[in-house]
Amino acid sequence: MSTDGSRAERRRHRQYRRLVGLTVLLLGATVAVLTVANAVQGARVSGAELNPHALVARPAEPLTLRTSQPVEPVETEDVRVEPAASFTVESDPSAVVIRFDEMLDYRTEYEVQVDTVTAATGAASTLSYRFETPDATVYSLVRGSAQGTSDEVFRRELLDPGSAEAVFRAPRIQEYAVAGTAIAAVTLTDDGSTELVAAALDGGPEATIPTEPGGIVTDLASSGSSGLVGFVVTAADRSSRTLFVYDFGSGSSEAREIVGIGGTPLTVQDWAFVPNSTSVVVQSQDLMLYLVDVLGDGEAVPLGEHQVILGFIPGTTSLVVADAAGVTSIDVSSAEKAPLELPSDEAAPTDEPGPVVILGPERYAEVLFSPDYTKRPTQMNPRLMLVEPSGARAVFRPASDDTSIRDMCVSPNGRHLAIELLDGKGQPDGYPNLPGYSGMSIVFLDLATGNTTGGTNGFLPSWC
Repeated sequence: MSTDGSRAERRRHRQYRRLVGLTVLLLGATVAVLTVANAVQGARVSGAELNPHALVARPAEPLTLRTSQPVEPVETEDVRVEPAASFTVESDPSAVVIRFDEMLDYRTEYEVQVDTVTAATGAASTLSYRFETPDATVYSLVRGSAQGTSDEVFRRELLDPGSAEAVFRAPRIQEYAVAGTAIAAVTLTDDGSTELVAAALDGGPEATIPTEPGGIVTDLASSGSSGLVGFVVTAADRSSRTLFVYDFGSGSSEAREIVGIGGTPLTVQDWAFVPNSTSVVVQSQDLMLYLVDVLGDGEAVPLGEHQVILGFIPGTTSLVVADAAGVTSIDVSSAEKAPLELPSDEAAPTDEPGPVVILGPERYAEVLFSPDYTKRPTQMNPRLMLVEPSGARAVFRPASDDTSIRDMCVSPNGRHLAIELLDGKGQPDGYPNLPGYSGMSIVFLDLATGNTTGGTNGFLPSWC
């Protein structure tokens, strides 16, 4: 090998060693800079865990914020939520958990900010996270038989008036219930008997759920997302009223009869699903209440004798019942009872009471009528009262004097009312058991503001 070649080879080796050394120095410096930057920057949100649909359907639902590095314990006073919401805070070195005490508003963007989070390195930072809750879906029944068309069940988003669409059509729909992705409907046949049909909400063939021949199906209701519907069958000779529950997820065409202690038949006066569960409360003809898990094998649990079921307090398992002696709350998860001291509705002596919806242990909505008997027909002059410990106030009156309020019910998160309006010029549609009238409509009311948030045609809102 020539001397010139050896020199060139040694020069290339020296250049290579210098390049490798420079690269190692640069990598080391970069790592050091990143380490220092991370320590100076402090913790950040590296991920979030939440169920937006659960946040508007159940209280005590969590939002978990994962941190990019270990952090010191976080206190409740370090956390801010906008719009304001009640919450508690738990934390460990890798996460901050915000648990909302109440169900959140529909279709609302929330911002959570955790101030002065101290990382294990001693660096302080602020954690921020935004999320949006979903809208609420509500259904209604529009009867078209008087006009020679099919009856239809419409679906719309509560805060999106332009979203209404028909999801089910059939001749002469008596009532309906939506359970998850399926719908069940009681239809009237030509001879006046009833038939229970079911279908998927996204289309597909209808199926008939077998019921007692000659029996009349009424009181159809759903458990919501768990895929259960319940209904009462009255025997043709009126000798019995039996509650059945059908499970869309069972793969069976048969509905289950709900029975009392020891498998004894129950003649049903009233009934209701326990929210967010597979259990029902049944009131028998002798006014005894029973708790039954419709998917379990356990015995019916007696809850005592009570005259009227007023419904569940939103977001709880507390059933409100009324008797001559007063109003009582029963926590069906423990069977514990407590009297409710509901505030006065401040009604005038000439007022007549209408529908009542319990909103909380000390809060309810009530329709009061002030009839004007000088008018023909009598003008009822309804007003919707929101009654709280601070007093009672009217939050809604129909825009027209000849419009009345027939019924109302509360949204699953307890924040809105669906109010069923009856036009004074409406004509009866001739349906038995659950009659309707032409020109019926539903208006939605935001209980926090007292403002209406739109409306829809028809009646029988699915929240009821």
